[in-house]
Amino acid sequence: PTALAISPDGSTLSVCANGCLREVCVAAPPPPPTFAPLVVPPSTFSADMGKMWGDATLPQGMVTFLVGEDEERVEHVSKNALCVRSEFFRTMFGIGMKE
Repeated sequence: PTALAISPDGSTLSVCANGCLREVCVAAPPPPPTFAPLVVPPSTFSADMGKMWGDATLPQGMVTFLVGEDEERVEHVSKNALCVRSEFFRTMFGIGMKE
């Protein structure tokens, strides 16, 4: 080829060879995944405790989080409180996620 060009979105490659111009459609790579921020609705301690009281489906035990670049430890976080506050954690612990 004597010349190559690619479209700004990466979907088309133009090639000039032997005096002929050819365009080739190429598959653009998929965009990187996006992760929605984890949103926890506002609540109160008493409301959370009321939701936990007598709910046998909530997991028991505690978890430890490593937070930030310096991996600060946040220990003894109740699994059942996490599940009451967030459907995300309820789903994770419900499918058997291990900490």
